[in-house]
Amino acid sequence: MNRRLSTLVLVAAAILTSGALVRNASAAQFLYEVRLTVPALPPDSIRANDAHLLFAGTGNSIKNVTSKSGVIRTITGTGNGVDLTFSDKLLGGTVIVFHFEADFNNVTFNSGTWTNNGAVIRSLTVTAFGLKPFVATPGVSSIGLVLLSLLTLGSGIYIIGRRRSATA
Repeated sequence: MNRRLSTLVLVAAAILTSGALVRNASAAQFLYEVRLTVPALPPDSIRANDAHLLFAGTGNSIKNVTSKSGVIRTITGTGNGVDLTFSDKLLGGTVIVFHFEADFNNVTFNSGTWTNNGAVIRSLTVTAFGLKPFVATPGVSSIGLVLLSLLTLGSGIYIIGRRRSATA
């Protein structure tokens, strides 16, 4: 009877741990790297100090937007868009790089504009950037790790208990 109870407790712990790991595991995310090159403009023209980009195929899932360029002052990304502001007015030829994550692996550039304090200067074109997806690794939640540790501890205690009763 005592062995059945211990086995039952271990099976229940394994089921709960598996459920927590599956429920809290993050879905596959795809990491995109975007490169923009500021177009050459005549010397007397207004220079861009921000940019706005829209992407298709994201399912409104853009998140974890990170700057990879020193000229980016602020960067935000939600839904299908990414908004950038720069630390200074950008000269032609400046390369801007940033990353974002999305739930889908078929994201494409839709449209975008170079702006100065929100006023449109010119459109971004598809040839002004490259989009390269990389699969990011999903992780296990901290709750899952705690439950897995408890399951391992419980298994160890159970095995030690069985060894004592077998030798007695």
